[in-house]
Amino acid sequence: MSVRLLGAMLLALGLTTSAEAADYFKGRTITILVGYAAGGPQDLTARMFAQYLSKHLAGAPNVIVSNMAGASAIRAHNVLAEGSKGDGETILWTPWQPVAQILDSPGVRFKYQDFAVIGMFHIPGFFVYARNDAVPGGIRSGGDVTKIKPIRFGGGSAQAGYDMHATLSFKLFGLPYTHVTGYRGSADQRAAIMRNEINATADVGATIPSVLEDTLFKPGIAKVLYGFPMEGENGQWVKDPTLAAYPTVMDVYRQLHGKVPSGPSWDTLALLMKLYTLTQMVAAPPSTPKPVADELRQAYRAVLADPAFKADYGKRFDFVPEPAPDALVQRTIASLGTVDPAAVAALRAHVEAKTSDKPAP
Repeated sequence: MSVRLLGAMLLALGLTTSAEAADYFKGRTITILVGYAAGGPQDLTARMFAQYLSKHLAGAPNVIVSNMAGASAIRAHNVLAEGSKGDGETILWTPWQPVAQILDSPGVRFKYQDFAVIGMFHIPGFFVYARNDAVPGGIRSGGDVTKIKPIRFGGGSAQAGYDMHATLSFKLFGLPYTHVTGYRGSADQRAAIMRNEINATADVGATIPSVLEDTLFKPGIAKVLYGFPMEGENGQWVKDPTLAAYPTVMDVYRQLHGKVPSGPSWDTLALLMKLYTLTQMVAAPPSTPKPVADELRQAYRAVLADPAFKADYGKRFDFVPEPAPDALVQRTIASLGTVDPAAVAALRAHVEAKTSDKPAP
């Protein structure tokens, strides 16, 4: 960016010197949009982030959280894209929804390529677990997924990240399954496992030491089948550290078939795993000038590096978020505009397949 252009942008924002630029947020109120109801994981993590954001922005602005539940955060995405000024006073804290954009799902009126992305990070990896008694004699390895007949998988919706990873893996293994949707979150799904309402579901690695180990795994009620890797900086598959003790979906495929996975189902699952290597996003409106976005990016990284934030977050959520490399963020977001039409068609057919509604309580 030229010095003249930078100066013009600062002037348009009322920032005529670097000192004034540094104090741009003084006296302002920043609203963090959360596309889910109060009390859930997204709300709790956003509020923790908000507590530290003011500390790391020059001018120490007031930071509040506004819950805008609706359509798995799509409503909040649309508000950021269409109804928020690019003045740095509105940002979105959200799990990103790449499939909704790729499939041009109903109600989607945004493109991630247009947002001023402040940062992204990886939430510990997705994995599939099942009731131990779903397999005669109990689950001994990930390959025992083929012995669960029938698979009754419970999740949130056909387009939820957990659900798509799991159901695409069943398709990869050639397994029939029933996809029961409508659960409100992992706690709801755990309760359904306990009731034997479903016999398989999915979660993220951070929940193993904090919740699942004592409630389901040590008592022998359920066991992990396999996890899903993430994409490394150089495009290679990397095992998620929180799932180091468990096989990956590729390990299970090799166990069953003696070769690496391939074919249309694998291609669709691999696309999904690459997209969901990045899971959490902080973004500003498309019209946000670069100097303001850069201030927010610096503050975002400072928050994630703050020892007090790390201690608080780790104590509450059993993992510490690390900012994803900029090159990986840029490459992943750019890839949304170049997805193979055949992969889009396969993904659309998969998410539009018949699902079952959650049984009434």
